[in-house]
Amino acid sequence: MDAESDREIFGNNASTALMPASNTKLATATAALTVLGPDHRFTTRVVYGDGTLTLTGGGDRVLTTDDLSALAKTAADGLSAAGLTSVKVRVDDSLFPEPALATGWTDGYFPDVVSPVRPLVVDGQ
Repeated sequence: MDAESDREIFGNNASTALMPASNTKLATATAALTVLGPDHRFTTRVVYGDGTLTLTGGGDRVLTTDDLSALAKTAADGLSAAGLTSVKVRVDDSLFPEPALATGWTDGYFPDVVSPVRPLVVDGQ
């Protein structure tokens, strides 16, 4: 599904009920819906304060290079309009605590099978 339009991009037997690969995914999805609600969106923010522009990862797994470029342009335009010509830039990816890989996952899983759990991911990596 496209996150913006909610339009299906690809489906392979999408209407066929199948056994999930892992029941843990069902428990995780249920917990997320219960705690966060169905309307929750993970977002990446850019904030300015005390001379520092901070890119704050919020867990958005569909963030793209184009999205990041648009955030940078918006931030640069805002800073320019405020009369600023230079700032420090900082990346905050502290939303999710370590470890980034689950206990028990072998080194062979990464990066071909799983991605680390990080709040700031661009182009799915």
